[in-house]
Amino acid sequence: MKEFIGALNAYHVLNFIVPGTLFAIILTNFSNINLLQEASLAGILLYYFIGMVLSRLGSLIFEPLLLNTKIITKYEFADYIKASCVDQNIATLLGVNNMYRSLFTMSLLLLFVFIFEPYDITNLRADKAVVVLLGVLTLIFVFAWQKQHGLISRRIQVIKGENFVLPKSKPSK
Repeated sequence: MKEFIGALNAYHVLNFIVPGTLFAIILTNFSNINLLQEASLAGILLYYFIGMVLSRLGSLIFEPLLLNTKIITKYEFADYIKASCVDQNIATLLGVNNMYRSLFTMSLLLLFVFIFEPYDITNLRADKAVVVLLGVLTLIFVFAWQKQHGLISRRIQVIKGENFVLPKSKPSK
C-alpha cells in the first residue's frame, strides 16, 4: 500500500482524491448516506475511487455534451502533442482543466441528487441553501473548465500556426 500512496502525484490528488473527498463530505453531511471513513487508508482508497468515477463520468458523458453544445471546443490530439513539446505548461494546464471537469461533474451530480431528494428513498435532508450553493458551484466549475479549456486551445493554435517542427531529441547518455 505504501507503493500506492507513493505513486500518487499532484494529478491524482487534484483529479481523484479532492473531488472524491468533497463528494463524500457533502453527501454525508446532507444525507443519510455516510461515505466518510475513519481509517485513513480505507478513506484514501474510497475517495480515490469516487474521484476516479467522477473523472470518468466527466470525460465520457459531460465532456462530449459540452463539446456538442460548443461550450468547449475540441483540439486535435496531434496538435496537442506538438504544442506540449514546445510549451510544457500545457500539460499542467490540462491537469487543472481536468480538475475543473471533475469538480463540475461532482457539483452537477450532487445538485441532481439534492434536487430530486423528495423522490429518493434515502431521506436526504438538504435544504434549499445547499441546492442553491451546488447550483452556483456547478456554474462556477463549468465556466472555469470552459476558460481553462479555451486557454489550452489558444496555446495549441498559436503553436500550430507557426510551421512547427518537433525538436530533435537529445541522445541519451
